Amino acid sequence: MTNNALYKKITTETKINKDLVAIVMESFKKITTETLKNKDSITLTNFGVFNANIRNGRENSVTPQNKQIKIPSMYTVKFTPAKKLKNIMKSIPVK
Repeated sequence: MTNNALYKKITTETKINKDLVAIVMESFKKITTETLKNKDSITLTNFGVFNANIRNGRENSVTPQNKQIKIPSMYTVKFTPAKKLKNIMKSIPVK
C-alpha cells in the first residue's frame, strides 16, 4: 500500500480531510524516526513495538573475487507484533 492509498483509506474511514491526514502521518513518521534515532522504542498498544537494534559486524565472502569483506555493526529497526496482531495474522487461511 502506498502513502496515497493509505491516506485515502484513513480519510474514508475517519471522514477527516486528506490534507490533515497527510500532516498527521508525516508527523508520525518524523517522530518515529527521531525516537528510533535516539535508540528508544515506540509501543503501539495492540499493534506492536518498534525498536532500534544493533546488528553486529561480521565478515562476508565475495565469491567471484574470493575476498573477505568486513560489514560494520549498525543499527536496524525491528518490529515486534503485539499478540492481537499475531493472532489476526494466524487466522488468515493460506491458499
